[in-house]
Amino acid sequence: MKSNLTPYFLLLPALVVLFVIVIYPFLYSLYTSFHYWYLASPKPPVFVGLKNYIDILTSNEMRFSFFITVRFFIISIAMQMLIGLGLGFFLNNKYLLWPKFFRSLFIIPMMIAPAVVATVWRMMYHPSYGVLTYLASIFGINDIGWVQKPGIALYSISLVEIWQWSPFIALITLAGLQTLPISILEAARVDGATTAQIFWNVKLPLMRPFIALAFIMRFIFSFRVFESFRIITKGGPGTATDVLMHKLYLKGFQYMMIGEASALAFLILAVITILAMASFTWLFPSLKPGGKLK
Repeated sequence: MKSNLTPYFLLLPALVVLFVIVIYPFLYSLYTSFHYWYLASPKPPVFVGLKNYIDILTSNEMRFSFFITVRFFIISIAMQMLIGLGLGFFLNNKYLLWPKFFRSLFIIPMMIAPAVVATVWRMMYHPSYGVLTYLASIFGINDIGWVQKPGIALYSISLVEIWQWSPFIALITLAGLQTLPISILEAARVDGATTAQIFWNVKLPLMRPFIALAFIMRFIFSFRVFESFRIITKGGPGTATDVLMHKLYLKGFQYMMIGEASALAFLILAVITILAMASFTWLFPSLKPGGKLK
């Protein structure tokens, strides 16, 4: 029987594009991570084996950046989950007036490009004419230094991420709430369960897959945040907000150390993959390999 090759020819353009913009750059970055390559020098890359990886893993500077990244992740994700869940339950309230208006209003932040958001917040944080600086002065808080003081700069950047991405958690929460089976909720009410009992013992357990999905997605993207740190603080003051993604940018585009930058990129990828898999296993303990629940 003659095989039909038409489907494969139809897939060929997409596969070529995938190879050119994804697979080849990935493999080439992996290749350069094992080389010493100073881009500003005419000398070709020199193979150094695992030296780039070892230098990064044993660097106190990189350990500090990792610590800053973890702190930022904990602060921003914790607040995003709390605010997002609360906002999702608020938007699902059947007594809410103009629900479509409020739902559209609250998702506006996540529709704006992160670079634009960072630029706006940089102006709001300005020590002389920033809106937030002015509001703080009204309450007698002068010289607050939103992004000028090392002690609060990281919290100021976290506030930007919380403002922009809490609606994402709310959107997933709202979608989950609207798919809950009405029969289970009505049965709980018939059995005499209070509103608080229904929330803790019925809604939250049924919402677990949606909450887990929102957490894992924001977990992955929080490790990749770059625009806010580069535009608002440039890793400063000092190194107070010098997270791993900003360090990667400096290595590759400012110091021109392509080999070290590639190695750092793969280490960040490894950390995100391992922690994401661990989170998935913890949040879905009953999931078997192959995607079936026990």
